[in-house]
Amino acid sequence: MTTAAAVPSVTAGPGPRAWRRFRRHRLAVTGAAVLALMALAAVLAPWLAPHDPYDLAVGPSGEIAFAAPPSLAFPLGTDSVGRDVLSRLLYGGRVSLTIGLVAALVAISVGSLLGVVAGYYGRGVDRVVIRDGDAISAMLTRLGAHETLLKWEDRRMRREIKASANRLANFDDANLRRSAQAAVAAGARVERALEILGDEVPDHLKDAGMLRLAHKQASLEELGQLHQPPLTKDAIAGRIRRLLSTADKRAAELGIPGTEACLTPEMLDRD
Repeated sequence: MTTAAAVPSVTAGPGPRAWRRFRRHRLAVTGAAVLALMALAAVLAPWLAPHDPYDLAVGPSGEIAFAAPPSLAFPLGTDSVGRDVLSRLLYGGRVSLTIGLVAALVAISVGSLLGVVAGYYGRGVDRVVIRDGDAISAMLTRLGAHETLLKWEDRRMRREIKASANRLANFDDANLRRSAQAAVAAGARVERALEILGDEVPDHLKDAGMLRLAHKQASLEELGQLHQPPLTKDAIAGRIRRLLSTADKRAAELGIPGTEACLTPEMLDRD
């Protein structure tokens, strides 16, 4: 008993898949056929054109046929100058076809060069060269390049995730710096407030101030938990504010600098 050898399945590439999809699309096939006939007619214009595109059409009686209607001699008639419209259309198609081919070649050349540069250097260069990711995805979809589309979307998603992570990290760093500056400034003001009030400071305000000095990097919620008995962050913040306002009021009565006089420019810088 013999068993047939398993034939490995070969996955068709993006080219054959795109061709199959194109053949199933009747409107696309019809449009391609019309474009092909127009291009062929433009290429064969010297042999298909019934007249020279620059010659003036002469009627049966020998006069120039200005804006003549369609006839056997002039299938599409003549223009206002007396030239055959069909011949001018065929020769004009040659010019349009040449311009389109040259523009496509230039676009392909420039695009390939930019793509190679962006792929080689990466990082900031590809962000400058390739900006509209949605347009590129739509173009790849219409071309039927599914594998390339998946790779592009995967790379685009990883880039966006990395950019988001960097923004979040920068935001967190900025928040940490501002929090550290605020903690240092608050500690300096509290220390100055205790100096101004001396023995006149109330015990509950003194306890809150001493906690702020002993734990300068702690948050208000953490200071509230360290207090005995524990307080909410709003309560500990309120006591510190009352301590500072009381000290500033006392400093104004004594005619001495208040709690903000001890702050340095570095403490006030919030950038």
